[in-house]
Amino acid sequence: SMHAYFLKTIDQDVDVVYSVTVLRVGKSSTTQLVTAQQDGHPVCIVIASFTKLRVDESPCRERPMPHVPAPEGLMTDAEYYLTVKNDTRCPDSLGKLYEFNAWAAQNENPVEIRPVLVFDDLQAFGPAPKREVEYPKFTNEPKHMFWMKCKQDLPDDPSEHIKAMGVISDLGLLITAKGPNSTKKPPAMMASLDHTIWFHAEFRADDWLLFDLESPCAKNERGLAFGRVYNRNGELVVSLGQE
Repeated sequence: SMHAYFLKTIDQDVDVVYSVTVLRVGKSSTTQLVTAQQDGHPVCIVIASFTKLRVDESPCRERPMPHVPAPEGLMTDAEYYLTVKNDTRCPDSLGKLYEFNAWAAQNENPVEIRPVLVFDDLQAFGPAPKREVEYPKFTNEPKHMFWMKCKQDLPDDPSEHIKAMGVISDLGLLITAKGPNSTKKPPAMMASLDHTIWFHAEFRADDWLLFDLESPCAKNERGLAFGRVYNRNGELVVSLGQE
């Protein structure tokens, strides 16, 4: 598992210095503290726990994967952004934003996303017109669901896929915690305050993974979101948490 706490905004033009402190070494697990510093000040701390892979007779259970269509039959995130842009409710100012989002999703994002369950970003501008496609479905609950995979093929080394998950797992939790748009004015700023990943089984980040996200609470200018990540076989491989 990995528990990260973001203490300050990181300056991308300043080198980050990492220091590792071994807190505990056991027969089957170890715990380490990683501190990231810029200009001598900590900007992020991570507590990481490592354990040997053990297959035994211990209890095994997991929440089943939701019944959703396979990713191949769904539109891409770029295609979805263009449907929002072309929605009759979409004002010109937002249309330009979604047009840019579509371009970025296709040309800059290192991952491919196929949305399954999304917020109606234009609900503040009136009811949604009749849609020709069933997916992605709209929800008024603080939930979000999508298939995602890295566009680039990764090496077979499992650690490479764990590192990739450390990056891509941040996508979606923030917007889930914000919840559906109920007003025409979105929050001025949003940022991840912490990030937790629990690894349950090996997986490939360059193959389709279903991200099932939900937010149980948002108050006092803070939102909390959790997520479950399943492989194509329906196995729960990762759990997520973020404030």
